[in-house]
Amino acid sequence: MTSPNYSPRNGKTPQFIVIHWWGLPEWHRNADPAGVIRHLCTPAGDKSVSAHAVVWPGGVTELIDPQLAAWHAMQVNPISIGIECWPWGNQSPRDLIHATLENLAQQIAHYYKLYPHLANVRLHPHSEHVATDCPGIFYRRQLENIHQRALEIYQGKPTKPKRKENPKMIIFRTPDGICTLFINGEMKQNPSAALLQGLQDIGVPVLNLSHEDLEFLKLSPDHAAMPGRVRNLLDLATDNPKMPDWLKQHSLLGKIQAVMGIPQR
Repeated sequence: MTSPNYSPRNGKTPQFIVIHWWGLPEWHRNADPAGVIRHLCTPAGDKSVSAHAVVWPGGVTELIDPQLAAWHAMQVNPISIGIECWPWGNQSPRDLIHATLENLAQQIAHYYKLYPHLANVRLHPHSEHVATDCPGIFYRRQLENIHQRALEIYQGKPTKPKRKENPKMIIFRTPDGICTLFINGEMKQNPSAALLQGLQDIGVPVLNLSHEDLEFLKLSPDHAAMPGRVRNLLDLATDNPKMPDWLKQHSLLGKIQAVMGIPQR
């Protein structure tokens, strides 16, 4: 099916690809892609919208030739390609998510072949150009992975994996269930249950502490035990030059290193 909702590019070429979803997952994930396609192909005066392609777990439908401008992101329509995607969230079946992302990467690789310069440009979320939440937090967090997968397909070979950066967030949970959020060197005490669940859903690691992890015995030079206690979890998560070796070598630091991927010193 071809959409009549398009404009000429007037000599301009696509400079980037914009990713959309067709609504909040809890409301629209079960929408029939055929209905979405019909909507994007129906003239509606100044409310007409369209996209170059629609992607869902079962496949891809191209609606507009990329040489033409689809009506999907207002002022950047003349210089962009728009792709409408099936919405997914943390309750969506994993196999449907994987199928959608793979179909999306295949379609993006197709556009890379048509416009090779796009392979060197990051993917844009719709929200970067219009006041909207589209395409949602889950797509926004996957854009770089989608781009890398599209590059693999476009180049016909696996790309060299980038060095995985240490997470900037980690959740500490004490034996009594109290949680502390470590964000970029700062501590947030007792975050809400909704925030904790949302962070875990997007992969923020959780470090479960034992009572022993919160207690320390510091040995004196003559090996006489001297009682000591860490009073703030920030002491454990901050690797500063003044941190003593006995603290660096403690089991909790080992756990943090393992979870966050920090090389041992």
